[in-house]
Amino acid sequence: MNFVTYIQVLLFLEVAAQKEQVTLLFVGDISFSGPVKYYVEHNYHSYNDTFSDVAPFIREADISIANLESPFVNKDMHRYKVAKVVNLDSSPEAVSALRYYC
Repeated sequence: MNFVTYIQVLLFLEVAAQKEQVTLLFVGDISFSGPVKYYVEHNYHSYNDTFSDVAPFIREADISIANLESPFVNKDMHRYKVAKVVNLDSSPEAVSALRYYC
């Protein structure tokens, strides 16, 4: 069991001990690259706006788990970019959006 899984199990057990019923929310891939990054960089919206439509569902769940598809990469790391068709990279500024609606 890796460290993240261990923490998730502990969190689940802590919540479950306090309630008769626990609501879990599982989300697929979350990415702050591509169109999301473009719209933020061009001031159409902020990273915190990303989850505004689903925020009520996230807040209602006791535990929410998602797969972060794109790593947070600072600009200095782009010099090591390899030639790929798809480069998934998110700005470290997007981290706040993961916590914004909790």
